[in-house]
Amino acid sequence: MTYAYLGPHAPDRDTRFAGNNLACSNCHLEAGTKKFGLPIYGLAFDFPRYSARTGAEISIEDRINSCMTRSMNGRPLPVQSPDMQALAAYVNFLSTGVTPGEQIPGHGAGAIPNLDRAADPKHGKLVYARACLDCHNTNGSGIARSPQALSLGYAVPPLWGADSFNDGAGMARLITLANFLHSNMPHGPIIGTRCCRTKRPGMWRPMSNCKRGRIKQGLSTIFLRTCSISRLIPPMGLTPIIFPRRNINMDPFNRSALKSRD
Repeated sequence: MTYAYLGPHAPDRDTRFAGNNLACSNCHLEAGTKKFGLPIYGLAFDFPRYSARTGAEISIEDRINSCMTRSMNGRPLPVQSPDMQALAAYVNFLSTGVTPGEQIPGHGAGAIPNLDRAADPKHGKLVYARACLDCHNTNGSGIARSPQALSLGYAVPPLWGADSFNDGAGMARLITLANFLHSNMPHGPIIGTRCCRTKRPGMWRPMSNCKRGRIKQGLSTIFLRTCSISRLIPPMGLTPIIFPRRNINMDPFNRSALKSRD
């Protein structure tokens, strides 16, 4: 919902700090709790820390503003603003139960081996057409929840273009993006799965889970190819943030559960 509060169409013009309609959760998956999905759990005690990019020590607020100016393609948030305080408080919340210096598994986006040759854009184009195009579109524009109201954000985020991250973002780095794709994409998907109507109005699920049902056609079908068997989703509507049950406790990232997934 970052776009709703800080995006270029936010109701309060004074809070329009983001330059695009992305959300924090487009990069920090499952509200920043997914292992190797660029999680933010346990990071509160990592700051202040030295930043090789800036050549200086930075605070957690500085790091959040790095996302604001690069991934969100916008302006820095004032440190004392309510929005900055809310974001910093969330990082602190996800660090509940962590002791200073404790290393929690799953940070970052993983670490696949580096290539011993230059990456091949022509081969990448073929892979994109096979594995990414259905959701992110031929022009990388993603799928807006409403093309007439970008203030509603994206069901599938754009990967390049005017409403995406800029070339200073971490996702613009080849190895960072490659690790993220390897660990997380397709995101919760059953690729090529068609979805059918359920008994709940406006809700759909994969055809493989349905005994009977009418297939949803059109743009929504493209989006629904990525829906998860484990839960129902509203097509092209506001997708709620769903916190895994294991995170609803005083230890929000549940270290034992994370370690069991190693």
